[in-house]
Amino acid sequence: PKLILIYPSIGRKPGEPFVRSWQQEPLAMAVLAALTPQEWQIRFFDDRLEKIDYGSQADLVGISIETYTARRGYQIADRFSSRGIPVVFGGYHATFRPDEALGHGDAVCIGEAEPVWKDILADAAFGTLQKKYSHTARIPLDSIRADKSIFKGKGYMPVSLIETSRGCPFRCGFCSVSAFFEATYRRRPAEQVARDLREAEHRYVFFVDDNFTGDIPAAKELCRAARGSGKRWISQATACSLRDRELVRLMAGSGCFGLLVGFESMDRGSLAAMNKGINAVDDYSGILENLRENGIHVYGTFLFGYPGGSEKGFQECVDFAIREKLYIAAFNHLVPFPGT
Repeated sequence: PKLILIYPSIGRKPGEPFVRSWQQEPLAMAVLAALTPQEWQIRFFDDRLEKIDYGSQADLVGISIETYTARRGYQIADRFSSRGIPVVFGGYHATFRPDEALGHGDAVCIGEAEPVWKDILADAAFGTLQKKYSHTARIPLDSIRADKSIFKGKGYMPVSLIETSRGCPFRCGFCSVSAFFEATYRRRPAEQVARDLREAEHRYVFFVDDNFTGDIPAAKELCRAARGSGKRWISQATACSLRDRELVRLMAGSGCFGLLVGFESMDRGSLAAMNKGINAVDDYSGILENLRENGIHVYGTFLFGYPGGSEKGFQECVDFAIREKLYIAAFNHLVPFPGT
């Protein structure tokens, strides 16, 4: 049997290429490839950097969609469906809007794929594909593998992507990650991640976790195991965890040189409205001083649009970003993502 995996873009203007800076390996697709039994022939298309061969023969097309790629994903699915080829959707948007996705495909994987992927493939091979596949189990992450051979020759950025955990233990109201994983958090064994880090193809590594420091003792264990890899890495972390000076020191010692940190607001009322009481505004400057002392650059993010916010809040965040010499600052407007 033949399987086509597709990672859609957010769309593009006719005749113009997709934004080059975001062309990193989509790790989730490599995990799906590793889960696929060997008898299946796999073709992978990344819509961000290549043309999709709509004339390809397949027994199943799998498309992973997020809210901002869903429209493009549906366009792609419609092309294959018009030829009678079954399509299964997965990803965040398909999980939160399965009936919408079924308007453009034959099946939907709701939630994580690992518990049901082989069932989906078996049903597709026998022509008995069901509408919805879901499982409430949270599988241990010690079995996670990624078949990156599907990325060969595609010209991605020279950055290796590695997963160390899934989910986040907090319930920030704007966050689809918390909704998708229901505020659960799991980590891969430290020795497995350290092995992946040492064996990574590129010197620079992105730990794709939504919250690298969701379990501080486990994060410290990983950093100790990762020392001496020779790699330089970046990830994402919560501001409250970075009050731990030992953690920051260990992260820097294992190769960390950059973190995305969600400060979100300088206004305590806005932080409370977004259910982010874990952030303490009075701690921000001390946290950043600690990171600077350890050579870790910060990509700080801020969020506007909650009730009670004021025009003054914009300038406060800008002044803070400049005063604290953030490497990058991103100012985001509140978006009603499904599930949040």
